[in-house]
Amino acid sequence: MMDYDRNPTSQPGTAGTVAAEREPLLRLGFTVSLNEEHVSVHVASRLAVVTLGERAHHYSLLELARLRLRDAERGLDHSSQGWIETGMLAHSLGLDITHLNIHIFRIRSQLRQAAARLGMTVELVERRRCELRFGDYSFTILRGSRLESTFPNSTWDPHRMASPGISNQPGWSV
Repeated sequence: MMDYDRNPTSQPGTAGTVAAEREPLLRLGFTVSLNEEHVSVHVASRLAVVTLGERAHHYSLLELARLRLRDAERGLDHSSQGWIETGMLAHSLGLDITHLNIHIFRIRSQLRQAAARLGMTVELVERRRCELRFGDYSFTILRGSRLESTFPNSTWDPHRMASPGISNQPGWSV
């Protein structure tokens, strides 16, 4: 049990609690090479970072994240952001639909395992009839050594070191 008298910022209704409640529970970090041939992903909770490494299917996830970001920047309603027809995404990635579906399966599996290690559940890629999108999760994209974007715009600093946890990769904070 928390001793509220000894830690006043943890008391319900205080500024410390309010700020913590606004922080997303889960964030993704993309590290992308300048030529976009290499994409690695990190999943961060408030307590730890899980590094998912570099995989071919991470590029598909990156493109879904960028679509979500573009729609948000255009001012589209939250429920309409990021949706793309499966065939259009496959075509833009130079994949057939079957191969794209394999990418989506691998993304979902890998992220479910990472989230489980963080004590969470996650459905990162959302689907509806003939369409899919990046779910409602915060993310940061580093391209080379430059911050390309964050979603939603937040104060999360991708250049800070992670605190001790499952992984302590430079560039991702928790």
